[in-house]
Amino acid sequence: MQAATLRDAPTLLPRINGQTAKRDYGEDSVKRTPLNRTLAKQHPESVFGSPFDIVDELLFTKGEKLGTLNRWRQSILEELSASGEGMRTHGVSSERAGLLSQIEEAKGRLSAGPA
Repeated sequence: MQAATLRDAPTLLPRINGQTAKRDYGEDSVKRTPLNRTLAKQHPESVFGSPFDIVDELLFTKGEKLGTLNRWRQSILEELSASGEGMRTHGVSSERAGLLSQIEEAKGRLSAGPA
């Protein structure tokens, strides 16, 4: 009886089960595009929205995730180095520096837990 009481308890959140999800959102509501693993590893910024998306990627091993984050980090360091040598970077150095700290945090998350 306890389970029925909890199931019928008032809530502000919608109640979603398999039937309502299919009816309300349709099977095609979330389309996952296939991951181009080579492109994702070599040019992660063009595939992932943030370094934390790499941490959450299910199709990469922990080693692939770390390697991809390191490649992304290296490309930013090269870009920042170029800006220091007088090449135009369109004033995004502070944004890129922030991205470097996100990459370091993502690497820390991978090192701290299972992935």
